[in-house]
Amino acid sequence: MTNSVVGLYCSHCSLIQQRDSKISRTLRDVKKTNSEIGGLQMEQLAFFPEIDDKEYKLIQKAVVKVLRDYKTLAVCMENQPECERESIQLFPELRDTRKLNDYKYLQIKRALDHSLDLEQREIIERKYLKGG
Repeated sequence: MTNSVVGLYCSHCSLIQQRDSKISRTLRDVKKTNSEIGGLQMEQLAFFPEIDDKEYKLIQKAVVKVLRDYKTLAVCMENQPECERESIQLFPELRDTRKLNDYKYLQIKRALDHSLDLEQREIIERKYLKGG
């Protein structure tokens, strides 16, 4: 449960870090230009350490796996009321994972709903959550 959310959170943090890194480089350039002309100087604080390409790829793979799991869990959550209403169990389980899956689904949904802006959410939905 928490690994999925942590993976998603790490991905979001890495995107923020990359944006922060770009902003830092831009502000350094502005600072250099301003110091050359005697203007206002700014300094940007970095909240996260730089990540290399290898770490980025690992984070990206983990987030993709969580998003694919979420898509499956969403279908499962939609099917549950029908099965309960008809008192059937289509797919027998070796262990009871329903509660764990419910928590995973709710936490990933909450992370998607509250940690992304509209544009980021649309991109993720189009790429990972909609269609086949």
